[in-house]
Amino acid sequence: MSNAKKLVKLSDIAEVRTGYTFREKIEELQTGNAHLAQIKDVRSIRDVTQSQRLYVNELPKIHWDGKMNSLIDTECVLLPCRGEYYKASYFEGRQNPADLPLIVSSQFLILFANKQKLLPEYLCWYLNQPIAQYELRQESQGSNISMLTVASVGQFKIPVPNLETQQQIIQLNNIWEEEQVLSHKLLRNREIMMQGMFQQLLKGNK
Repeated sequence: MSNAKKLVKLSDIAEVRTGYTFREKIEELQTGNAHLAQIKDVRSIRDVTQSQRLYVNELPKIHWDGKMNSLIDTECVLLPCRGEYYKASYFEGRQNPADLPLIVSSQFLILFANKQKLLPEYLCWYLNQPIAQYELRQESQGSNISMLTVASVGQFKIPVPNLETQQQIIQLNNIWEEEQVLSHKLLRNREIMMQGMFQQLLKGNK
């Protein structure tokens, strides 16, 4: 069996944690001491950027006075675990000292990959592939409320090629995401131009 075909149980090469459960309503602030990851914001950012990458400064702020070990500042994968949306996001961690840390809500599972064997960005890419998304949805349907658990995701098996191949996949995916962004911009510019032409025609201008 080639290395590229090897399937490995996720719990053997990554730590899977639950996000933080808030007991009270979350108040978003213009200024705060931490950023907050919730599905609604993460999904909105993904729809706009067409990218699996998530930057901490794109997220809303809150005032955090809980335990410091609940804060995330290193790279990881955020996997939605409730509802029908399971697109994973790659958080590359705080990039400079001025960045605030991240608190991840319990709407997500947090995956910390063993980077000697598994690159977090590759893990995120694989979880977003159609076959993985199908398997995640199937796994989540074991109760009245669709959800993924630490145990079920830990049993999830993924192909783990060598690190060089993982990096090549990441690079290709980044190029693909950039092309998607450019295509959406071109389509949007074309739509604006066409709307202008329609308005001119309606006004009788040639």
